[in-house]
Amino acid sequence: MVHGFGLAAVTGMALLGFIMFFLIANYGVAAPIGFYQLPKKMHDFLSSFVWLYWWGHIGMATLHASKSPAILRIFRP
Repeated sequence: MVHGFGLAAVTGMALLGFIMFFLIANYGVAAPIGFYQLPKKMHDFLSSFVWLYWWGHIGMATLHASKSPAILRIFRP
């Protein structure tokens, strides 16, 4: 379930970033148009969850490795 939430947050950010890419004015010189702000705010909101997921994932992996060093054998060929 946790991986599903992380995947959904990253997918949402990627989709919103794709939409934002096409809403940027030519050459990025002009100020962003009004309806550009909605996907940008949603993208920024989701980025908080992606960072939480990333650091939580690293923290849980570190905790797991400290409690069971044998788990690190999966990284050896």
